[in-house]
Amino acid sequence: MLPLSERLGLKSDIRYFKSDGEGNARVDNRNIGAMFSLLYAGHSLGLGYQDQSGDTGMPFVGGGTDPWTLNTLTYHHFLRAEEDGWQMRYDYDFAAAGIPGLTLMARYVRGDDFEIAGADAKEWERDVDLAYTVQSGPLKNFNVRLRNVMYRGSHTTDIDENRVIVSYTLKF
Repeated sequence: MLPLSERLGLKSDIRYFKSDGEGNARVDNRNIGAMFSLLYAGHSLGLGYQDQSGDTGMPFVGGGTDPWTLNTLTYHHFLRAEEDGWQMRYDYDFAAAGIPGLTLMARYVRGDDFEIAGADAKEWERDVDLAYTVQSGPLKNFNVRLRNVMYRGSHTTDIDENRVIVSYTLKF
């Protein structure tokens, strides 16, 4: 984080992936993404852009490993050939209000400028998370996350889902 003042900061996240085929593999993809976030007193507001270029979408190693691109979300990754993805993200850490361990995240990604079966296509996803991590005691690092997901695309069915995600981190 780059401090801009005593309470204001700027955070950047820039990623680049290049994938080429070898042998008979038909892979031709470049992915560049940049996210810039302004941080102030527990708040974070970010804007990001991800560009896919090349003849193919970004490959998934072994057919299922998620690439850690900027727009890897719950349902979709926005990684189709030539797809452009815009992201707006808001985070709040309630520790700034005296409630350590409680966080809120809301993000929206819109993907466009790609084709499916020769037709122009577009899609978007919105995720909202409210999470709490226990800070001390025998359940320290126990986390409960409530997630709401909404996904829409011109080429697919609508998805609306609520999830409860429970995790526990062991530290040795």
